[in-house]
Amino acid sequence: MNNRVTSPVVASASICLAALFALAVQASALSPRDVRYSSRRIGASLYSRNCARCHGATADGKDAAPSLKAPGLTSEHIISVATNGIPTLMPAFKSKLNGRQLESVAAYVKSLK
Repeated sequence: MNNRVTSPVVASASICLAALFALAVQASALSPRDVRYSSRRIGASLYSRNCARCHGATADGKDAAPSLKAPGLTSEHIISVATNGIPTLMPAFKSKLNGRQLESVAAYVKSLK
């Protein structure tokens, strides 16, 4: 075939495929509310497995571990302490949980207030 004939055909097909892909991505995209809910749900599971033993099932604190519902406690602080731990008091979770997982735990804890 002549390149002049196939170029417009290939270009048109490429544009159609790109448009279909864009529509598929939009249709499957989660709303911000869905993303927040999913993050909290994942955070709840991670909290249950990694934090509840010391901080209690509802983050109210237990034994020597403080409540995570303290006024002014920010997500950033929760992430920082969980990442680095507190020498002799709390282990660091940086080798066990990644950044996204720590953000999910913090989102879950903040939702408990």
